[in-house]
Amino acid sequence: MTHSTNRHPQLDLKLDGSAPDPDSRWHEGTSLAFLGGSLRLVLGTQHKEALREGDTLDLPLPPQATPRQIQDRAEA
Repeated sequence: MTHSTNRHPQLDLKLDGSAPDPDSRWHEGTSLAFLGGSLRLVLGTQHKEALREGDTLDLPLPPQATPRQIQDRAEA
């Protein structure tokens, strides 16, 4: 018995498997979708906890925070 190597063309398509770049999304001043609207991220140390005021989310992080730190704090 011979095995056929013919495949459907759809199976040959490659999906973009690259992970999204967190630097492009998690930084000071970016806008994130939130409950049908958007929130702008602001970094600063004037608050001890994250604070949402209108369309702004103030995160208690220094300006040099990494994208991962910003994401962790925003999603907490």
